[in-house]
Amino acid sequence: MGETSLVITEESSDIEASTYNGGSFQITNVGDKNIASASLDLGTTVMPDMVYDPEGTAGDDTGKVFTADSGGSATGLVGGSLSVPHDGDPDDGYEVLTITFDDFEPGETFTFSVDNDPTSIKGATIGSQAAGPVSGLELTGATFTVQYADETAHTNQVFGDGSVGGSQSVANEGVPAAPTIDAQGVTIQATTFSSEHTAAAVTDSSPTIVVDAPAGENITLLQIEGELALDNVPDSDGTPGYDIEDFEANKAVNVIYHEATVGSGGTVDVPVTLTSSTDVGGYNYFVAAREDEDGATSLTSNVVVLQLVESLEPQALYRVNAGGKELKPHDPVWTKDTSLNPSTYVNVPESGNKTYSTADTIGLHESVPGGTPMALFQTERWDPSSDPDPEIEMTWSFDLASGVEYEVRLYLAEIYLDDKNHDAEGPRVFDVEVEGSVPAVFDSINLFESYGHDVGVMLSTTVTLADDYLDITFLHGQENPNVKGIEIVRVP
Repeated sequence: MGETSLVITEESSDIEASTYNGGSFQITNVGDKNIASASLDLGTTVMPDMVYDPEGTAGDDTGKVFTADSGGSATGLVGGSLSVPHDGDPDDGYEVLTITFDDFEPGETFTFSVDNDPTSIKGATIGSQAAGPVSGLELTGATFTVQYADETAHTNQVFGDGSVGGSQSVANEGVPAAPTIDAQGVTIQATTFSSEHTAAAVTDSSPTIVVDAPAGENITLLQIEGELALDNVPDSDGTPGYDIEDFEANKAVNVIYHEATVGSGGTVDVPVTLTSSTDVGGYNYFVAAREDEDGATSLTSNVVVLQLVESLEPQALYRVNAGGKELKPHDPVWTKDTSLNPSTYVNVPESGNKTYSTADTIGLHESVPGGTPMALFQTERWDPSSDPDPEIEMTWSFDLASGVEYEVRLYLAEIYLDDKNHDAEGPRVFDVEVEGSVPAVFDSINLFESYGHDVGVMLSTTVTLADDYLDITFLHGQENPNVKGIEIVRVP
């Protein structure tokens, strides 16, 4: 019977163990068939966006190609190749490593090493921040597939080996199916990273994880607290980190193994305590596996991410001071959008680069949140009707996570005064589309008629994204549409 074991940074007592070190991966033929190939797919890891980084382009700037460390001659090593560029770009690393052999007999062991990194630290220098070393534990969930000389194949997934830095997998014909897990009483806010990851922010540090598996089975629930370590990582779109998603972590800082036996009803409740060990931590990743009498584990369950937070107040993700300079101190700051330096979120080349400002004192309507600076309403970006392309409207696009609900807040005021503004039939009137449709609150906006001259107002709507971008388009009606500020808030 074919059977193969894989260990990664085996039984490491160091949570910062690194697969860069020689012999970090060990493949042992414990069956009775010759191994023809073995592959490890990182596209299913519990920690998101883990890749092979052979050239130092996907994570920090030091890479290591697939390197045979021992057993290559005895096993008839043919070679190792990387495939499946992450997000289709080789500079973002690779997801799959395949190693081929022509004489890997029963009882033999082959060891190798390679550089793994999370893509979130792309562009960081080696040693300048903490998430660069990747341990076997942080590769939990990776898919391990072995093909034998007789063309049969076995697949399993990597799971923690009981240590703080190691993991293991055994591929054979009897690999049990995966259990499933759920967070009791928690409303999931996002499907993130992959369809197997669901996430929520919670204030209760003592939730219960329910594991569903066959009655009488022993299960292990693995709890990995992650942090999003971005020290000395270059900015992308004005914020540190590369392609960051909600609830994403890139480094394990705490590990807890929970052991339980499934009850007669096919479920077991596992009380857990969420941890938040660092200022950028608190992302508790949960994944379970069934365990046989020899300690070998099954395919891994779906992943539940619970972020421990102090409160569930709305969180502002983007703020833009349309037509004006950066406004601070505010958290987050209102980013600049000037004629010389237009915001990266607006389609200035297509819709035109027009801004306007006033020194008038602006009154603030009760709809404006406390603490909003009056200066926000003294500048605006407006969309001319004919320059440069009358067919293209002013559109703002923000990179966000699909499946999540966001509040779109538009800060508006009529600060331009001419004869038309004195006539209720003649003021500026325009619509605003959000994700392709016009919400009622943004339909036929007539600021002068509704609020008068030099009065700042905030109008808002909520939307759940179907893709990874939030698009806001200002449509011409009567006169030219404009906006003073845009704020995107994640709905708790």
